[in-house]
Amino acid sequence: MLSVVRACRQSMTHLVAHLGGTLSKTRWWLLFILIIAAPFHAFLITWLKDAVPETGLITAISAWREIFVVLISIIVALEILLYYKLRLDWLDWLIIAYALLGMVFFFFQENKMQWLWGMRFNIMPFLFYVFVRHVHWEKRGRLIIAALISGAVVVILGLLHALVLPQNFLTNFGYSTYQGQFQPDIALSACQYLEHTERFCRAISTFGGPTRYGTYLLLLAGLLLPFLVHKTRGLVAATVLFALTLVSIVLTYSRSIWIGTGVAALVGFFAFIPRKVKWKIFLAGIVLFLLGIFGWKLLGIWDGKPHEFPPPILKTIFVRESSTNEHWLLMKDAWETSLEKPLGIGLGATGPASVRFSKFLTENWYLQISVEMGIVGGLLFVFFLIGLLRKLFLAHRNWSRRGLFLSLLAISVAGLFTHSFEEITTILLLMAFAGIFLSPPQSGKRHA
Repeated sequence: MLSVVRACRQSMTHLVAHLGGTLSKTRWWLLFILIIAAPFHAFLITWLKDAVPETGLITAISAWREIFVVLISIIVALEILLYYKLRLDWLDWLIIAYALLGMVFFFFQENKMQWLWGMRFNIMPFLFYVFVRHVHWEKRGRLIIAALISGAVVVILGLLHALVLPQNFLTNFGYSTYQGQFQPDIALSACQYLEHTERFCRAISTFGGPTRYGTYLLLLAGLLLPFLVHKTRGLVAATVLFALTLVSIVLTYSRSIWIGTGVAALVGFFAFIPRKVKWKIFLAGIVLFLLGIFGWKLLGIWDGKPHEFPPPILKTIFVRESSTNEHWLLMKDAWETSLEKPLGIGLGATGPASVRFSKFLTENWYLQISVEMGIVGGLLFVFFLIGLLRKLFLAHRNWSRRGLFLSLLAISVAGLFTHSFEEITTILLLMAFAGIFLSPPQSGKRHA
């Protein structure tokens, strides 16, 4: 009788172990597919909507990223119940409190679909981090390589479209010639011109706009950083891709992305670069700046008179008076609304989600959260960002974490001037990699 009990226990142990391996492999492959395919989401959905008559099926397919996130989260929850000791830290509790606050609005908002869109943008990516962080991830390097290969294709397509291909090239895939702000019933613009010009097509690649594309480029640059620091076999390829990524950032003509890139570069320069290397970088920067000015003159981009500085094109790129004034007015309205409604007006009421209902843009992600979820929600979000940045910064020379720190810092700074966290693909992947790099070692798994 005792031997039968032992045999049953052993069988159960083997069954649980086998189930654990299956669950682990399944979530790994789901995340792998998400990493590979998500950067092409906007392009493929736009093409599909043009090729296939509008049906509910296309709407369902458009939610594939969210479905993958839910499936991965469910699998992680099962693994935690069966195999892992759940240890929530203060950062996890901040996100949980932030998510619970968002769920409270469900009971007060009449438009539940608007609330759901708000949850998608405001909460889902950050809650995903909590799930990813609490299980061990095998073959992390392959996930990073997958992201870089996918990113290389995206960057090359973006450069070809911005510099080589006809400006109306993307109209062959269902894109429109529309030049206004995003409307859900109008296809993405094939060429978003730089303000007051019909000469410069802002780089968007496979994304829905130049700023959205810019946030993805910031993530890609952070993922490349370890390959530039360590002398690996992929150093040359990583250097080339990093250079192309920086060129692509310039070609987005997104000032918020440029500012975020500049702040991250300065912080990385002073915080992580050895002193003896700083002088080399400084001199190289001066040389590149002079070459840039020479190149602008040589290519005829400097269209001003000899005594005129800055030339008109630089004013168009950096000043953009109408766009700048609109940004400040929207931010002013958002600030006044947050003071008038300190408890919030509901999820999806501002920012990218509001475009589908009653448009209310803030041009500042932190004001958007404060308007939607109240001052408490805004503070919880800021504290979470600071906590995550701190965790990634204190990485003990772990360049994978440092790279993500700089990416998150750049996107956070850009969020002061635009809705930088609106690109679901970028933020999902950023939170996923942050969770992976901060996840427990294999020893954190308890025995069944």
